[in-house]
Parts: sequence; structure tokens; C-alpha cells
Amino acid sequence: MKNSYQIINKIKFTYIALFFALPSTVIAQAFTDVVVDSVTVLPIKLKSFSANRVEKNVQLNWSVESQKSVSYFVVHKSFDGVIFEGLANVKASTTTNYNFLDNNVLDKNLFYRLESVDVEGKATFSNIVMLPYLSTTTFNVNVYPNPIINHTLNLAVKNSQPSKYNVDIKSIDGAVVFSKVVTISSANTSISIDLPITIIKGVYILSFYNKEGLIENKKLIIN
Repeated sequence: MKNSYQIINKIKFTYIALFFALPSTVIAQAFTDVVVDSVTVLPIKLKSFSANRVEKNVQLNWSVESQKSVSYFVVHKSFDGVIFEGLANVKASTTTNYNFLDNNVLDKNLFYRLESVDVEGKATFSNIVMLPYLSTTTFNVNVYPNPIINHTLNLAVKNSQPSKYNVDIKSIDGAVVFSKVVTISSANTSISIDLPITIIKGVYILSFYNKEGLIENKKLIIN
């Protein structure tokens, strides 16, 4: 029996010695083949997912880093954060930024999540985004004129709290193209802001908000 073990060990050492005696290119190729066989397709990598009220609509935006195996996205909506229903399917494409507009939403708590479905039918879900019920506030911001002209943004603010407010202008895909902080000292006031001429003509979303939670989102057209 001892002689058998010695013979087997001798064979193993001989095999190893012969293997590493091969040219380095052959050994590298052998290890390369092993690595390639273990490669798997990376899952989706979601960078961001957001929802914003725009008058009676909700604008949904999401951005991805990797979507190599994604077939399509499903936008889910809920009124309690527990029971969701599929709202729309958005086919994956070569872009990394997506958007969807939920039209004529009810003024109540709203919850959204994003489902990513790969080519094999496997699904992954994003975080849940909540938009709170807003009817209890009379805070209001109007843009005039809209479309704006000469890159001058005029805002009429009503029933506001004295506070510092952020004025953000975002493109439809969610990118911030302008941001400014203004101070409001009275409940009803008007503000005029000169926008950079580098902002091209098109449709945007204006967000006017403070840290206390007052927020207004408006569709903005720049001519």
C-alpha cells in the first residue's frame, strides 16, 4: 500500500513539473481560459431615482451606470407604500438617463419604485420614493410670462414663510442647469432672476423650495 502512495505522489509531482516546464504563453493561456469561463454579466447599477410633482403631474427620472443585461424597466406606483401596481414599461436603450411623466395624479401620498427586468426575466427593485400629500398648504409660486423671454425668470410667490429658498431649474432628464438661493421676507412677493444665456431653448422643470418642506414645481418653457 505504501508503495502505491509513493507511485501516485511521484506521478503528481511529475505532472506539475511538466506543466510549469511548458512555455509561459501556454501556461498564461491555460489560466486565461479558466478566468473567461467564470465571467458573468454585471447586473444593473442604478445611480439615481427621483420623483417630483409638476403641477398635476409627477415627473420620474432615473439614471444608470450599467445596464448591459437589462431588457426593460417597469415604473410602479402605490398609495400606501405597500401595494404597488405597474404603471408603465420603459424599454432599455443606449441612453443612461430615463424619464417618465405620470399624468393627472391624485393629491394624496404617492409612492414610486422602479423595477429592472433583465434578458432572462429576473427582476430587481430600486428604493421607494415618497411624495407627501400637499393639499393642506396654500403656498404657491407662479411663473410669468411662461414661456419666459429674454432669459428673465419672474416669480410671483404667495403665502410663503419668511425663509431662504432654493430655485432650481432642471432639464427633463433631471440634470440641474441652474441653481440659486433667494431670501423671502414677506408672505407675498415677486422675484426677478436673470438666467444665463447658456441655457438653451426648451422645456424645463422649476423647483422652488426651502428646508422646512415647502415646495412648488412648475413646468418652465424657455424661448
